[in-house]
Parts: sequence; C-alpha cells; structure tokens
Amino acid sequence: MLSSEDIGATLGATRVIPLSLPKLSGPLGWMQLAHTIQQLQQSRASEHGEAIVLPPDAWNRLNEAAKTMSAQVSRPVAPAELAIAFVMQGLDNACGR
Repeated sequence: MLSSEDIGATLGATRVIPLSLPKLSGPLGWMQLAHTIQQLQQSRASEHGEAIVLPPDAWNRLNEAAKTMSAQVSRPVAPAELAIAFVMQGLDNACGR
C-alpha cells in the first residue's frame, strides 16, 4: 500500500496534510471526506489571505504549463505554484520592482 508521502509525490503535491478520518466506505464516507477537505481549504484560505477563483480555462492553461515545466526541472510543479508566481511577477511589474 502506498504511503501518503508516495501519493503526494505522485500527484506533485508540495505538502501533505494528514486528515484524521475513519476508514471511508460508500457515498457517505466520500461526502464526509469532501466536507473535511472543503473545511480545510476554507480555513487555510483565511489563514493565508483570500482565495482567488480562476476560470476553468485558466486552470487548464496552468495545468499544461505545469506539465511542461515539470518535464524541464527536477521536481513536479503544481499549477497553483505557477499561478502564485505569475501573480507575484505581475505585481512586481505593476509596482515597478
């Protein structure tokens, strides 16, 4: 059986967050998992600032760019990492840095 670190590495995760959930079974178990993940996302968004909602086409383009970049560097690159880098670069350009 794969460890959570193995799964995270396979998915290109930059971090793995352990969830304390009972063994999932059936639709109610998956609904519980979805609810737990949603709560985690909301709490992390409030900890680190506002979440930015991007249109699906933007995420598709970020996914493609992340795949291309991952093939060129020695580690997986997540689409969200690219989104952050592009926003920060845009801010630096706009602010004359």
